[in-house]
Amino acid sequence: MTGRLRNTVALVTGAGSGIGAATARGLAAEGAAVAVLGRRRGRLEEVADKVRADGGTALVVQADITDRRQAAAAVESVVTELGRLDTLVNNAGFMGMGQAAESPLEEWDHMLAVNVQGLLYTTHAALPHLLGAAEDSPRKVADLVNISSTGGRVARPGTAVYN
Repeated sequence: MTGRLRNTVALVTGAGSGIGAATARGLAAEGAAVAVLGRRRGRLEEVADKVRADGGTALVVQADITDRRQAAAAVESVVTELGRLDTLVNNAGFMGMGQAAESPLEEWDHMLAVNVQGLLYTTHAALPHLLGAAEDSPRKVADLVNISSTGGRVARPGTAVYN
């Protein structure tokens, strides 16, 4: 651990696998305490166990960010348990596959709920804490990172709705 992020707390959404899990481990390697947020507790526990095995601090937060109350409660639990919030990484995302004309509207709704509303709900709940961290941290900054996809620039077969 390098310690560049020592005494900071990071929250990563969609942290149960892929980019989110790797991001949480990377932040922990830099010294941040990390909260791993997602819907699947088992996967979150696996990521948290890896962070702890590497000498880091990890908190598992199970929540569905498409529910504004759960998103807000998740952020509050991080601040309560870890004392602050310096970094939010909005990584959670959903991509439905298939032809647009054949995709059910419920899938479209779910995609917007996760990829847009979930990001907004989590960000809204985190902003007061991030602004506070920017004022009182040694770095004098807080970080808000929104992971996006190449899907906004490069269309691929079967992903028309996502694009």
